[in-house]
Parts: sequence; C-alpha cells; structure tokens
Amino acid sequence: MWSSKNSGILYASTSTSCGCKSKTRKMAHELHCPLCTTMTKNGDSILIPPITAPIKWCFWKKPLPGCIKLNTDGSVIPGSSAFGGLLRDDRGNPICAFVTKSFEDNVFLVELMAVWRGLILASDLGISTIWVESDSSNVVKAIDRELKYGPEIGCYLSQIWELLDSFENHLVTHSWREANKAADYLSKMRVGEDDDLLLWPVDFPYMLRNIIKDDAQGKIYFRP
Repeated sequence: MWSSKNSGILYASTSTSCGCKSKTRKMAHELHCPLCTTMTKNGDSILIPPITAPIKWCFWKKPLPGCIKLNTDGSVIPGSSAFGGLLRDDRGNPICAFVTKSFEDNVFLVELMAVWRGLILASDLGISTIWVESDSSNVVKAIDRELKYGPEIGCYLSQIWELLDSFENHLVTHSWREANKAADYLSKMRVGEDDDLLLWPVDFPYMLRNIIKDDAQGKIYFRP
C-alpha cells in the first residue's frame, strides 16, 4: 500500500510532474518542511527537502478490543503538585479519569504515584486487561526492574507490581509527551478542596473532551 500510494511521487512521469510538485509543496507546507530545487541531468527540476534530522511524529494508540488503556502523568509546581490519569477503551472512548493532589516535589515519584493511583482505580472498576502508558521513561524502566531505586520508591513499586499481577493481562509502555496530552491536562487541573477527584465523562472540561476526541480520531502530533 505504501509503495502504490507513493509511487506517483517517487516515479512521476513528465506529464504529471507539475501536479506532483504541487502535492509535494503542499505536503511540505503541512509538515513545516522547507524544500530546495535541484536540476536533473536531462534539465528537469525536482523538489527535495534539505538534509535535516527526520521529522518525529506520534499519536495516541488505541488498545485492542477487550483491553483498557491507562494514561498517566504528573506535574510538579511549587505549592500545587498533582498527578492524573485517564482510562479509555479500544475505541478511544473515556471511562473515567482522576486528579490527585500531591505534596511531593520529586517529579519521578509523582509520576510513579500516578500509575499506582490509576491501577487502583482500574482494579476497583473490575478491569481485567490493562495497558499502562506513561511519558516518563524512567517510570517505565523502574516498573520493568531496569532502574535502581531507593526505599521510598521501592514501596510504591511493590504495590504497583502487586496490582499489575492482579490483572489477567497487563502491559506497561512509554509514551511521548505529545501523545499523552489528556493525562498531562488532568495533572495540571485545579481541583479546589478535593485531594482526590474522580471524574466521569459528563464532568470533563471542554478542552479535555477535545483532546480525547482528537486522540480517538488518530490525530498526529509532531515533536519538536
């Protein structure tokens, strides 16, 4: 499919070269990629991108049917640290979300606590198959036992491992920050006097609903 869709650009004939150049320019504009013009041996001009680092892009990936995905994130701001997370099904539809205040100033610990809280919520809801995604690579490595940690971290990790083992199936992976926008939004929400707030879809702020909709539709996010 990739070859057939792009063969018109890669192997364009002379009669369709103008149309291909137009498409190439449009694509480059959408991707914010500058183009240079060069001449071939037979005198034709072609558009090529300059030699730069490859464009990085990502998107929120839906879980398989029967699996629920948990995205988490933490935010450490002096006096208002918090963490949040969101559970979604295989169609990208939200089930519920949470926002929890924290008195920790350690970003790693706050991110870890977000996973811990999300797993407790998923377990309470009777979810059997869970996919956990965090934009902290160190948190994922710690859960996978690839990172050294102190006693305080070990306490939370032990509980996380126990919770993960209680599910029939589980997976823990890293997500780029740009594809973790919903959890990032939740971690920065102001929750008033509530230390631990549970949100149902009907209660979601307008901006959060839009992020979730974009994710479900496969919106591509570009990384700087």
